[in-house]
Order: sequence, then structure tokens, then C-alpha cells
Amino acid sequence: MQLDSQFPTLFSNILKKTPSYKLLYEQAQISERMFHHFKSNRIPTKQSLLALVITLGMSLEEINTLLPKAGYFLSDSLIYDKIIKHLLTTPQITKTPTKSVYLINNILYELELPLLMTRQKL
Repeated sequence: MQLDSQFPTLFSNILKKTPSYKLLYEQAQISERMFHHFKSNRIPTKQSLLALVITLGMSLEEINTLLPKAGYFLSDSLIYDKIIKHLLTTPQITKTPTKSVYLINNILYELELPLLMTRQKL
């Protein structure tokens, strides 16, 4: 899948929805350096992008619309993606977007799967 040429503008507009960049990258468990790397029109990894948009409280539908524009998607054939999709439809996870990445990473850690972008081990 190719990168949509409108992705950098779309991503920039999404980031503008947050009142504090610092709070966003801390809650998404992304380093400040990496966050600024993404802000300078570089494409985030799938895990980083998921961490950011989940922290922003985007719905699964919105995420499924955004990911292909960055050249990614959530597959029904990959266990990691299926777990992420399931967790994004779980009310306990989605009712607190600022803690969602932490909660999802705890579950991924227990299942011995790669974590969403994180600065530290849980």
C-alpha cells in the first residue's frame, strides 16, 4: 500500500486537536524527539501512529480510515491487529483515551506481543 500524499496534512490537522503536545506524547508513551520527528512530516511507524490516535480518542472507524493513508491497515489475519481491533471496541479501554495505550500495552505485554510505541518496558 502506498502513502497518500495528503497524509502529512491530515496528520498535522489531527495533532492540532490536542491542547498539549507534551501531554499527548507522554500519554502515548512516545519520546519527545520521536514526536517532533513525526511532526516534521515524517511518517510514524504503525505502532506509533496507533498510540497517538488512540490517545487522541479516535474511534476504530476513524483509525481504519486514517491508517491506509499512511500505508498501514489493521488486518483480520494478524493476531496482533485482531487484538488491537478488539480492544478498541472494548468500553473499558475506550472510555479513558488518555490511559488506553497503557491499558492496551499491559494486555499486549501479558500476551508477549509487541507493544504500541513505548519509551519504557511495562
